Amino acid sequence: MPIAGHMDKQILAPVTVKGKEVACLRKLETLKCHFDGNSDFVDYLKYRDKTQSPREYNFFVGEFGYDDYDVKRYYRCKSVWLGDLSIDSDGDLEGIFPNDIQQLMIFYCDAATSLCNVSSQIIRAEKLEVINIKDCSNMEGLVSSSSLRKEMKVLRSCPSSKGIFSGLMKFYCSGCNSMKKLFPIVLLTFLVNLEVIEVRWCVEMEEIIGTRSDEESSCSSIEPKLPRLRILYLTELPKLKSICSAELICDSLQQIGITNCQMLKRLGIHLPLLENGQLSHPPSLRVMEIHPKEWWESVVEWENPNAKEVLRPFII
Repeated sequence: MPIAGHMDKQILAPVTVKGKEVACLRKLETLKCHFDGNSDFVDYLKYRDKTQSPREYNFFVGEFGYDDYDVKRYYRCKSVWLGDLSIDSDGDLEGIFPNDIQQLMIFYCDAATSLCNVSSQIIRAEKLEVINIKDCSNMEGLVSSSSLRKEMKVLRSCPSSKGIFSGLMKFYCSGCNSMKKLFPIVLLTFLVNLEVIEVRWCVEMEEIIGTRSDEESSCSSIEPKLPRLRILYLTELPKLKSICSAELICDSLQQIGITNCQMLKRLGIHLPLLENGQLSHPPSLRVMEIHPKEWWESVVEWENPNAKEVLRPFII
């Protein structure tokens, strides 16, 4: 039924169901439903027919606010929305989480310190295209260090695997106030399809792409590169010091937005050289939304003294 709201918009709340009951409906092609909590969702995943997954599904698990049900912006055919959940220490979603998931939304989940707390299957889901993490106050990063080490060992022993987050295209993160580093640099090898990064209101965020740790010294040959990144928006990150410790190569970049990141001293975005040796902007760049302008003029440090003038025409 519609949730009452703005006159020009109605958002449909999904019907709340019991896991075992809906799992018995074997021939469903489309399923949009709400589970009160983890236990009902786990029951559905355990008792469903895994050979006949719905062609489309939206699973809402836990509690959500009014706007959280609006799927227009992030919609994918197969999505899981987790809201305000307690996470079982034994990993009650481990081994049964949908491996064909295309979109994952995690809202208000204070129990999770990384996605691996929910299920390690998430980072191996090859069809997962969109991740949105919102207001998870204890989330420290996408992947814990221990889980990352374990996955890297698995990958070395299984060359056919596509890797970690190999299908990820869009990543959104907001209000995660324990997160200091978004991606460890070792993940860049796998994020070959990533097109959008938006990070907002994460008050402890210091790095977007982290510096190499001692544990990652064997990966020192990794080229800091996101070949398909088109959109980078960083908003209200008061402790952000670095986008990338090395120059980040992202030649597909079209839009950059930086708002109130006053401790950011350098962009760290690679600027190519033309055949005549002159510095150039990324070839696809269209616009840079910079606020406040004073930060741009007086704070940013440049590897090349001409960089500011090369990029100035794109600033709005």
